[in-house]
Amino acid sequence: MRGERVSRIRSDHQRSASRGYNAVRKIFSVSKEDLLKRKWKAGPRSKADEESRLNVMPDSETRTIPPPLTYKKWRTWRNSSMGWKTAHYFAGFLSIVLATVIAINTKTSFLNTTTALLLASLAAGLSFLVTTMGAQDRVRLLERAAWELEAAIALYRNDPSAPLYELGKAEARGVDILKGEKSK
Repeated sequence: MRGERVSRIRSDHQRSASRGYNAVRKIFSVSKEDLLKRKWKAGPRSKADEESRLNVMPDSETRTIPPPLTYKKWRTWRNSSMGWKTAHYFAGFLSIVLATVIAINTKTSFLNTTTALLLASLAAGLSFLVTTMGAQDRVRLLERAAWELEAAIALYRNDPSAPLYELGKAEARGVDILKGEKSK
């Protein structure tokens, strides 16, 4: 009984594997042996083998972004967004830690009065900074501007009919977003 079950499972597995190979062979017209060689081939690929791979995208399908400032602007907006977010969370976390230390110090008095006063002032200053610097709004605006530019870059890179001036329009929309104006 167990032997029949194992052989049935093996034959089912072989049939499903065969169906998979047949589907790939049908799509790419590749022999089963060639497909197995590619699958189990070890080591780095040569340049000739790299060019003959099945899923290599032709160079004609993608375009490079001509103005290097577009990519640089996108990186700057993305990195600034992450920097503001990090600054916001760091200042908030440090403010909470300092406030906690001051609260614990009221019961145990392990800090001298000058240090406690300085830490309390620093905690209050950081709390004020977190609430007034508007880092979350800046992060939101920077991310929206970067997404706008990223969408235009992706469209330009993958659509040959997209003109170059669309990148410039996306940059202008991103700047308008950062200035707080409605984009046209």
